[in-house]
Amino acid sequence: MFKNLSALFAVVAALNFTACQKNADAIYNNNADTAKILGGEVVQPSDIVANSTVALKYIEGNRAYPMCTGTLISPNLVLTASHCLRGMNKNALRIGFSIDVKNQLDVETMYEVADFVTHPKYGSSGRLNDVALIALAKPAPAPYKPVGIISDKYKLAVGMPMLLAGYGVTNDLTGADTEALRKVTVPMAKILDADAILVTDQTKASGACNGDSGGPAYLEKDGILYVYGITRGPHDSAPDCHHFGEYTYASKFETFILETAAKLKTEAPSFVVPQ
Repeated sequence: MFKNLSALFAVVAALNFTACQKNADAIYNNNADTAKILGGEVVQPSDIVANSTVALKYIEGNRAYPMCTGTLISPNLVLTASHCLRGMNKNALRIGFSIDVKNQLDVETMYEVADFVTHPKYGSSGRLNDVALIALAKPAPAPYKPVGIISDKYKLAVGMPMLLAGYGVTNDLTGADTEALRKVTVPMAKILDADAILVTDQTKASGACNGDSGGPAYLEKDGILYVYGITRGPHDSAPDCHHFGEYTYASKFETFILETAAKLKTEAPSFVVPQ
């Protein structure tokens, strides 16, 4: 997970709690990314990115705290990262359908979660297998529209553009936050097939950061979006968001995604080869 100093302090504080002593604040601080897309631009309501990128929010009292990002891959199924859901209770989780980041509990734009599943091997394999699925209690509202997942039959290439989107910070060094969904395009730096990891080049001060975890790396082709990556965290223990980032290669988890969708009783997502 991308971290800034405030997020690091939150994790250190959380270590003072035993598993049975974790309260709502500790769970939130342990999972939340407090920073957003670096550089880039605010997503407009007419942008197709706005129709498939969603916010993960933690509910406490009458407040809704943005903590991660996700991608709508079927009418009632969201793709995100396992690390976003550590220790999370589904009753305290909402999916935000809005390009605005609101802390108020807005029932019109925040949907309840029926259930979620994290990858069974996440946590025992370091940074690997950082993929999870969230089933919505009801289908996503219009004009939200699920995107297809790029099949493993489609060959990705180093240097290809990665369209990133998320609700994280706009400047990890100053802590400058955003109040809206943002997007940015960066080049792919590496493809680590053995680890199912894609690496972004963020050395130009553009890319994903805290709060973007779980969000998409899209391919846009002929006006259609396809998702192929899930924001994971820094590459090679980078100290900030200005080096290289890692994305989980979604198509490598086709079996897990399809089997989990069936287990959650949601509509199955599509794995496609862009034409």
